Amino acid sequence: MEGSLFAHALAYHRAGISLIPILDGTKVPASHLLPMGDDDRRTWKPYQQAAPDEETLEGWFGAGGARGLAAVCGRVSDGLLAIDFDDSRLYEHWRVAVGSLADGLPVQRTGGGGYHVPLRCPDPG
Repeated sequence: MEGSLFAHALAYHRAGISLIPILDGTKVPASHLLPMGDDDRRTWKPYQQAAPDEETLEGWFGAGGARGLAAVCGRVSDGLLAIDFDDSRLYEHWRVAVGSLADGLPVQRTGGGGYHVPLRCPDPG
């Protein structure tokens, strides 16, 4: 996956999704790769307003860079919303409740046994 992470990042970027680097196997931002904020601390806040450019992505996810990536949800990613079900039973109940509205949505199994369901909506909140 290491060598292809940059290719994945570019594919997400070209699909209009803002990304940040994360520490391998976690949901923790790879702060050492992020820019300094006004408070002299590393921050991913700029990527809530504008997606990183391809040069930045290459620096993060190219050879020897970050080993994980995370999508930044919200307006910056064209209304991306990710529903995170830590408990698989909650996902199953949700799936029954929404019925055919969930047909065709990508569903990703998480390492903890739950599910992520990414989708786009006009006002992700």
